[in-house]
Amino acid sequence: MTDGKLSIAIVAPYYPPVIGGAENQAKNTASALQKLGHRVTVITRGPQGLPRITVENGITVYRTPETMPATRLSALKFHCAVLRALFAMRKEIDVIHAYLISSTNMACLLAAKILGKPFFISAGGAGACGGITDTMGFGAFSGLKRTLLIKSRTRFILQTEESKAEFVAAGVNPARITVIPTPVDTEQFHPATSAEKSALRAELGLDGTVLFSLSRLEEPKKPEWIIEALPALLKRWPDLQLVIAGGGSKRDFLVKFAEETGVAGNVTFAGIIPRAEDYYRASDIFVLASESEGMPNTLLEAMACAVAPVCARVNGSSVIKEGETGFLFPAEKNIPALTEALQKALSLNAEQKTVLREKLRQTAQENFAPAIIAARHMALFREAV
Repeated sequence: MTDGKLSIAIVAPYYPPVIGGAENQAKNTASALQKLGHRVTVITRGPQGLPRITVENGITVYRTPETMPATRLSALKFHCAVLRALFAMRKEIDVIHAYLISSTNMACLLAAKILGKPFFISAGGAGACGGITDTMGFGAFSGLKRTLLIKSRTRFILQTEESKAEFVAAGVNPARITVIPTPVDTEQFHPATSAEKSALRAELGLDGTVLFSLSRLEEPKKPEWIIEALPALLKRWPDLQLVIAGGGSKRDFLVKFAEETGVAGNVTFAGIIPRAEDYYRASDIFVLASESEGMPNTLLEAMACAVAPVCARVNGSSVIKEGETGFLFPAEKNIPALTEALQKALSLNAEQKTVLREKLRQTAQENFAPAIIAARHMALFREAV
């Protein structure tokens, strides 16, 4: 620690330009910590073609060559690379901060113990989807690795109270758990004025009442639920346009399903979009249909853009106050319930929409702005150093 500033090593399985929720969370937190004057170094895998070492907005990023396909051997190589990097920086780093529950946690735990550094893990999910019981994340010998983490002095940073309850039930000491939500860049994601919204719609080729869904087109995401709800909604709102953004193996199925459902003319598949904020700001309603989530980045981004969210009751959806800052439906296939939630959002009058937008923006700025989240991280780190 120099001049009261800490040096933090962030270890993330992947990091932007790789697209994903945990990747964006790591980047947002790293950027916010760097803006507070702290030294941040990221250790991650690197897609082919990227330089091994880069400095991105003041953050040093070390990328190990990615070995594909992913195997136990390639994972072991990454773990060794993480250990080498941490030991090389041993005189400089004050804190080791890993993202996601994964087998890489073992390399960080070993380095932290040998070097005498405090070790934190930000877990990005719940249950078998990024939680303490995620056997896929832990890989081989998952039970042993989980036990080692639970019995160690590792500190856990979780995004929701629901996740905390799960970790406590698994045997983690509550004193080693701190709940800090995901940050969202409230400067990048901000509401559009009427003129800006019109200009964005013209640029993106959107008209009518726009429903927007953004996710990986993989399980457990369920954009097909939204497609299935459209026929009933179109009877009352014939100008509805559903925009589904994101890439993944379900795309062909979704295109065919839209055709079979008879709503292909009202559904646009935007693919992987470079500027998600443009679509949020051009939309009327954001829809998150999923069976499981950690803390949905897309939900917080929609809130920051003051776009009315209609969200499944997944982990993290508790940030929505029913009827005040959005509308909820069960995280299971229940098309009537989803349709009803969408009808409530679509039926808001002008005054109600204005109040909702103001509450959404206020909630995002007061609870999820990067500077606020970074300050909470730093208070935790300083306590441990």
